[in-house]
Amino acid sequence: MLTGGRCTRCGFTGFPRAAVCLECGSESMESADIGSGGELFAESTVHMSNGRFPAGYSVGYVLFPSGIRVFGQIRAAGDHPPSMGSPMRVEIATLYEDDGKPIESFRFYPADAA
Repeated sequence: MLTGGRCTRCGFTGFPRAAVCLECGSESMESADIGSGGELFAESTVHMSNGRFPAGYSVGYVLFPSGIRVFGQIRAAGDHPPSMGSPMRVEIATLYEDDGKPIESFRFYPADAA
């Protein structure tokens, strides 16, 4: 599940959690669960390696039920990327290693994948 921030003054919720509300400027922010999945809003396959990820990795936006769109890497499940509107889940995974140290973050995968 992803955790963002909710303003206790105006109710604005965003991801990632910010120190100051992006809507009203209040510093009264609290943790807010964003959810564990949504639907694929947009997806793109990157055909060039960036030194950490090999060519052919996918990224995209997932639209959560709260209306928040989150950008992240998409784990493949089969030979083809998921289509727009596909249900997606979030997982914590090692995305790459930096000098032998695993770098973990969230990424998305199709909800019907194991």
